[in-house]
Amino acid sequence: MTNPCIRSLSPWRTLQRITQPALGILLLTSLSGVALQAVNAAESTSAVVSVRQLERQPLTPAPTAKAIAKQAAPSKNSVKSSANSKNSPLADGTYLYGEAAEPEQVGSAYMVFQVTKGKVVGAFYMPRSSFDCFSGSFEPGKLALNVVDTYEKTTHPFAIALEQNSTIASNSNKPAVAEIGLQGFQRLAKVSANDQRILGMCQTNSQKNQAK
Repeated sequence: MTNPCIRSLSPWRTLQRITQPALGILLLTSLSGVALQAVNAAESTSAVVSVRQLERQPLTPAPTAKAIAKQAAPSKNSVKSSANSKNSPLADGTYLYGEAAEPEQVGSAYMVFQVTKGKVVGAFYMPRSSFDCFSGSFEPGKLALNVVDTYEKTTHPFAIALEQNSTIASNSNKPAVAEIGLQGFQRLAKVSANDQRILGMCQTNSQKNQAK
């Protein structure tokens, strides 16, 4: 039987508090929808009047097929932006992030993961407690994950917003670039042997799940 005191420190359950502000956003969106319905009702009345006015105006020539195609064609900038969104904001490698600025702080959650071509495999863990494996990928504005609860053996979707940290320059010959961070976490420089051990077990589990 699992000790309830230990279970309460599950990294996955602890990190759920990060998503609490989203509830306020959903409520605001719901209230905005009610107001929007009232605006649409008023606009529908105006639309009837506008249609009747248009019936009295002379018709204008329909746009040619060439003009329509020109308007529909995406600009070079939009194509470039779409291509860049597919790129991972983090280079391939192993990373360690934590709620605390120092490693091994009891009560703080950490995440160790490996990035491979935008795909991510890793774990949330808390010192002297359990760890929860996850896998996922980078999407525009967020790191989208599927987390496996260690105790319940169930999978849950979880997203961490990406944010731009302080602007840094790689060298004097290149312009400054903004470092990408994970909301609620700080990047830690050193990945310990224990981090590698946890990561290795989650990578093995991920490979087994893919083989099924």
